[in-house]
Formats: sequence, C-alpha cells, structure tokens
Amino acid sequence: AKEIANSEGTKDVQYTPQCKQSKHAPKSVRRGQKDRVFGDESLDPQYAVEIHHGDTLVDRKSSFTAHLALVSSFEQVQWAHRQLLSDKKVGKATHNSFAYRYCNGKQIIAEYDDDNENEAGRRLAELLEHCGNNGVFIMVSRSFGGVEL
Repeated sequence: AKEIANSEGTKDVQYTPQCKQSKHAPKSVRRGQKDRVFGDESLDPQYAVEIHHGDTLVDRKSSFTAHLALVSSFEQVQWAHRQLLSDKKVGKATHNSFAYRYCNGKQIIAEYDDDNENEAGRRLAELLEHCGNNGVFIMVSRSFGGVEL
C-alpha cells in the first residue's frame, strides 16, 4: 500500500494486489485484481467492525472463501475492505468480489464490484437485496486453481 494525494489535499491509501497473474492463466483471469484506493477512514480504528470468515469451498481446484462484516456506514465498509485486502491470503487471491448494503437514514446505500470475475459482485448484491439484508458487507475471495469455471 502507498499513500497518494487526493483532490482535497489529504492523503488516500492505494492498495495494489500482492501478486500478478502469469501469462499462462486463462484470459479472463490474467487481469487479476483491480487496484484499490482507500481514504483515511480505512485506517481509523473508530470504524472497526468484526469480520467473520466462512469455510473454504473448493470447486475444480479453485478455492472460494466468504468474508462478512456488519456495517452501518461507508467508513465501516472501507475499513473492513482494507482489513481484508491487508490479509496475506485474501490479498493474494485472484479475485475479491464484494457487495455491501446499509441504511443511511431512510436511504439504502448498495454497491458491488466484480473484481474482473464475471457477474460475481452483482450476484452478491442481488442476494443481499433478495434476502432483505441491510448493514452487510460481503466479500468472496477466489484463488484460481487452473481450471476455467
């Protein structure tokens, strides 16, 4: 991670994935994770939330692990996201798709990111909406196992 100046004159933290995919990976995976930029709130312990980790599921040599945090603000989303990506195993995953949904007064704030994994983040967001879950950040880490799914 490195600090970069933003338009407000404060410093943001840019996260660059720990590994890049080899030239031999399938085209859809070769791109790997996106670079992420986090604000100062991602470092502030007042936004800390408990993060729960699911059991790892293996399908055709790829492994998938779900991570979940209960959130009520964008700052908590950023804190949880950065904490997860700072974990060595999560940071080295080929893809880290995520979605979150929380209430801000009467407004529902919902967002997702596929992280170059076709439709994965959108499906997580649809699941949160369908189940009526608010106040949730969920990330699924995929480590590519050599077989295109």
